[in-house]
Amino acid sequence: MPVTEINKKLSEIWKTDIGEMEEESHASQMNVILHFGVKTTEEEALEYFEASIKFSQVYPARLIVLCPSEENKSEMKLDAKFFFQCYVGRSHRKRCCCEALMLGYDPDESQFLKNQVAVWLQSDLPTFHLFYKLPVKIIEKKYLNFARNAKKIVYDSGSDIHLNEVHWGSDHKAIDLAHARLLSIRQSIGQFLSGYSPEHIAEDINGISIDYSPDLLGEALVLSKWIHSCMEECSQDQTFITKNHPKQDLSFISINFDYNKDSNKHFKWHFDKKKGFARIDANIGKGPIQYQHKTSLLDLNKALSEALFF
Repeated sequence: MPVTEINKKLSEIWKTDIGEMEEESHASQMNVILHFGVKTTEEEALEYFEASIKFSQVYPARLIVLCPSEENKSEMKLDAKFFFQCYVGRSHRKRCCCEALMLGYDPDESQFLKNQVAVWLQSDLPTFHLFYKLPVKIIEKKYLNFARNAKKIVYDSGSDIHLNEVHWGSDHKAIDLAHARLLSIRQSIGQFLSGYSPEHIAEDINGISIDYSPDLLGEALVLSKWIHSCMEECSQDQTFITKNHPKQDLSFISINFDYNKDSNKHFKWHFDKKKGFARIDANIGKGPIQYQHKTSLLDLNKALSEALFF
């Protein structure tokens, strides 16, 4: 249907005689724009859409899904659809209703797209803009201005490492979903190392090596930067060299602290995504320790929450 008819249709859908409970059930707290590039597959788009619906069940949001199309261009430059659904809460009296507005757009019409999306945004609410598999040059040339009013910009280097190259600008708070997905992993590593003094961790260390499988490149580079910054805080007098080594094994990341051999110290951490556990083999001054524990990357809907609010 034409984009201009969407708001009218939405108001008709939400007309009700139930009263305040119904009004509260679909009260949005934010706008979330899912902005897909032409290289996004149907499976990837569906994964993000379903995760966003789960997210909106906890944090009611108006979802605006931008789906590019380079085929069958016609005089109607934009094609719109909408989706809405209500969910019953645990009390059976509390409901949460979410709405998703889907827009098929011509990638060459960025200004026209911006103007039409503005009609759908709830202007009194914060907006979060997620870019997925758009080329760096296209984002910088056509869409940074589009997203300049967003409270946060979100991207996923785990799906497209080149998004790390975008110059988001000082006025944009850009968050990488790969960083958000690593929350529980960063917490577990930090919790273990917190049992030692920063000075003792940094003493006698020559460098840090990160090994990873190709499917976890984005997460590995995020973890590498995080570890490097932590080590610099441990000792500001030392320069730490962090080396990243891709391997062909499936779904893993490993961290190795390279200590002087004479120190008899070592720290090795290995994460196996498929098995869902991490293993630590270390001796940083309190005797040898070996143990493994369950851990995983955050599910996409939880990673969205972490990226948007924390």
